[in-house]
Amino acid sequence: MCGVVLIYIALRAPLLAPDTLPLGWNSDAAIFGLMAKSIFAGRGFPIFFWGQSYMGPLTSWVTVLVALFTRAVNPFALRIAAMLEGIGAIVLFWLALRRTFDARSVAVGMLWVAIGPAFLLSFVVAPIGAEQMFFLSALLFWFGSRNWFWFGVLSGFGWWINQGVAFVVFAVIVVEVWRSEWWVSVVRAAARRRRLIEYVSYLLLFDALLGALYELGLRVPSLFLYHPVLDPFALAVLIYVAGKLPLPIPPLRTAALFAVGFLVGYAPVIVGGFLHAYPSTYSSGITGISFGDLPSHIRAVAPDLLPFAIGLIGVRRFRSRPVELMVVVLALTFYLGSARVHPGQGRYIVAALPIVYAFAAEELMRWRGVGWVVAAVVAVLLAVPRMHEIRDIREARMEWYGDFLPNRDPRPILANVEHAGYRTCYADYWLAYKLEWISDGKVRFIPFHSYDRTPAESRRRIAVPEPKCFVAKDGSVTLASVPPPL
Repeated sequence: MCGVVLIYIALRAPLLAPDTLPLGWNSDAAIFGLMAKSIFAGRGFPIFFWGQSYMGPLTSWVTVLVALFTRAVNPFALRIAAMLEGIGAIVLFWLALRRTFDARSVAVGMLWVAIGPAFLLSFVVAPIGAEQMFFLSALLFWFGSRNWFWFGVLSGFGWWINQGVAFVVFAVIVVEVWRSEWWVSVVRAAARRRRLIEYVSYLLLFDALLGALYELGLRVPSLFLYHPVLDPFALAVLIYVAGKLPLPIPPLRTAALFAVGFLVGYAPVIVGGFLHAYPSTYSSGITGISFGDLPSHIRAVAPDLLPFAIGLIGVRRFRSRPVELMVVVLALTFYLGSARVHPGQGRYIVAALPIVYAFAAEELMRWRGVGWVVAAVVAVLLAVPRMHEIRDIREARMEWYGDFLPNRDPRPILANVEHAGYRTCYADYWLAYKLEWISDGKVRFIPFHSYDRTPAESRRRIAVPEPKCFVAKDGSVTLASVPPPL
């Protein structure tokens, strides 16, 4: 375990070099740093990621803890904080998987995780919340259902910090319900209605098949209100469950312990809602997927297809690992069902990644000598692209949102601003917060004609009677002669 952690650190250590620290950032990651600055200076106690109603500030608080030793909240402290969350996740997944996998399989699988696919490296380059999800998913997976109250507390806390922990939370609950005597009694109580339920379910699933053909462009008759596939499928599940009524009394004490614990862990969100500490709504951008989106989702994780393919072969030995299997199924189903297509989307499978890698490593161990060779090849196939990506970052050729954002080295832009004597500037969202974070407060920015996560502060800065500049997307710096309206 120590060796794997050292490999994780060594691979990412170049990101901590002084000439690399200003590079690779984006404004979403900068928000975590700016929130940590606010906490460290005693100016605020953020409940949520600034300007939205989900995603808590765990990474910011870990950065503040690091700053107690580094004595400053800066890019170094934030990247160290993200690395600590990654190390914590690896250790917790290691300990949890050792309960159901042999030592060699876990060691090989965690080695692959420590090297990581591209999206896992991005957690340190520009932390945007997925590092929180990785750590808390590992914590929940390791803790499991040993105590329902504390599992509820951890689930509520995790749901506050990043709702991506749902894959582990739901997996544990589903498996425990499926194993329970209550569920056995439910199945027995429904046996007499099974045939009718099956007939109705088959009709609805046939309608879902017609809906799939409809989605592919064939104008076949299909009955639905909102979605041609999800509507009949959801109704089939609902009828199947309803057909089992009257249900035996569920284990109310266990459910109550979990619910009370969840409310305790989720309390900051509830209190923050009453205090209007965050917006009541926020559009997450997740929409239903069309079949044409699947290739782009698969391409995003293409470099990991070899270990994933081997892992999915090994998943057939899941009988003693139902929670592990359920986490993989839920994460992959959500990943393939999300219409988001951007470089960061791989984070949705981060809870499944160590599990699939453990299944893959176990399968390779059965191949004896050939398996060790393949394991080494997989490690190299993961490591070489990561080293190239880090090199590109160090040479200012890569911004992590580079697919759709301007890839700008921030240092010349800030040098031009400071040389011109400006202390406050306007810029697009994706430049504004990033440049302010990297400048360490020497230059303050106001988001211009874009989303503003700090509108009150922006109004205050606009009101300050001093010359202000405008930084365009191409990096050019000009005088902003007329203050624009917010």
